[in-house]
Amino acid sequence: MGICRTKIIGVLLLGLVPSLLFASADLARIKQTLVDKSYGNYWERLTAINNLKSVNSKEAAVMLVALFDDEEAPIRESALMTLGNFTDQGAIDYLVAAALVNPQSKPQRFYTAWVLGIIAANPSRIVTGREGGPSGKDETILPPLLKALNNEAEEEVASRIINTIGVLPNGSQAEDILIKRLSDNRLAVRVSAIESLGRMGSAKSYISILKRAYDSNPTVKTAALGALAQIKPQESTGYLDSALKDPLPEVRITAIETLTKYKSDKALILKSASDLLRDKNSAVCATAVQCLRELRETGSVKALVERLPDASWRLRYDLITALKDLTGKEFGFDAKAWFNWYQVNKEKIEIAPPLTESRMGKQNGIPANRGANKESDLPLKSNETIPTFFDIPILGRDVVFIIDFSRSMKNEAEDNDDKKERKADIAINELTETLKRFSSEVRFNIIILSTEAARYGKRKASKTMLQATEENKKAALKFVSSLWDRLEDIKRGRGDHYDAMIEAFSEPEIDTVFLLSDGRPTYGTYINKDNIVENIARNNRFKKVVINTIITGNKGTKKDRELMEELAEMTNGVCVEK
Repeated sequence: MGICRTKIIGVLLLGLVPSLLFASADLARIKQTLVDKSYGNYWERLTAINNLKSVNSKEAAVMLVALFDDEEAPIRESALMTLGNFTDQGAIDYLVAAALVNPQSKPQRFYTAWVLGIIAANPSRIVTGREGGPSGKDETILPPLLKALNNEAEEEVASRIINTIGVLPNGSQAEDILIKRLSDNRLAVRVSAIESLGRMGSAKSYISILKRAYDSNPTVKTAALGALAQIKPQESTGYLDSALKDPLPEVRITAIETLTKYKSDKALILKSASDLLRDKNSAVCATAVQCLRELRETGSVKALVERLPDASWRLRYDLITALKDLTGKEFGFDAKAWFNWYQVNKEKIEIAPPLTESRMGKQNGIPANRGANKESDLPLKSNETIPTFFDIPILGRDVVFIIDFSRSMKNEAEDNDDKKERKADIAINELTETLKRFSSEVRFNIIILSTEAARYGKRKASKTMLQATEENKKAALKFVSSLWDRLEDIKRGRGDHYDAMIEAFSEPEIDTVFLLSDGRPTYGTYINKDNIVENIARNNRFKKVVINTIITGNKGTKKDRELMEELAEMTNGVCVEK
């Protein structure tokens, strides 16, 4: 009776109890679920992975490491994030003794190095089964990492190992080894070594990294500039000043961002950012606006106001968003009104506190973006119109719409005035009206967010951006409607938000994204919010694309909303609920 009762408790509390309560039968059941790779078992496998979070044992670690070779990216990611919560020393010993050096599996080596970084980056975790607590953990991780690095031929894996060394509390013990890696013939390895040494604040490496600040490769060059500033902020000002005039926009962006971050010379930052407001590269201009905003000086207001008169709509949006934040004033997009206010008040301007949710206001229950304005606020000419998408003005000239056509979009929208419209139909109707208002100056594309659309091999209206001619607009809408008709007969289809966005970012001139969805990601390379945000930020660093998000037809849960809100917030976009 006692044995039976224990098993019942183990089943009912799976994932909610310590590993002591897990019977071997429970782990066997989980293992059986994990090896079932049939399509219909996808959710069961994700649930089983989640249930292993509280097991925290070597047995569980073995199961999860095996999933690093899984063909499904969300399974690999979920296994990675679950293992990142483990503290059991037996599990960690297995990772460093077996998985980290498995010669048969590159994915296992790569993900194991990654998960060790997640574990070790939090020194507050107590490692069980070994004296010394967190410090003991570091000592058990660093030596095997260095040994693995010495024997690792794969560029991607070696780079990940170096990244992990860079977050170890005792990673500085490997300083000399990482300095030698600055001369590695593999690009990713050199960049990771630079970044890790910068993170450590390695003064010994300063001169070696300085040489890379003159590298012809922009990735190496930008990494070096950032690392130099981390190590010796004051001494790096001269190099950053020189980099402001570099022919590569990535370098100019890095230079002004880094100067602003360390604020070592406010006068230099103010002058440099003001000059960069007229840079020929739009991403550099956007960066300059943000730096002036972060500087929070009265001189920032002057520079922003003076740039308004001949600014493009895209740049004007950024300028006025910053002005609202710095001054607390509201003059919409009226450049003349801003200029007149400045002329009257320039001697007595006071910088307002940074925007908070209370100052931002609310839009349909979601914090409204600092720069969100209705079309009525725009100073339009008599023959000029600004297209909108769900009431968000479209101010860019290279726009990509990402429309969710996953299974749930077939459902009726909630609280839609009893119209009983399906969410996908609402999206298509709004897109149709938006495209009608596009002038021929605008370029656009449409990407369908759905695993089933991806399986067709074509989920973009066009391989390249389309000029908004009448012919192209009709063809794009025909593509959307015909694809939706085919997907209606499919009972499955998941949301691959990250992959759709990366596809959008492949457009070289893109400046604006509209992401419409009714929920969180359920498929794709990443489904974890933090991983998505981190990687989108990395891809967007030198593009400065504005991401506007629309949560449609569904009040949703907090987790449904978090990603959409954060993507808009970090790119100065707008998040609305419709």
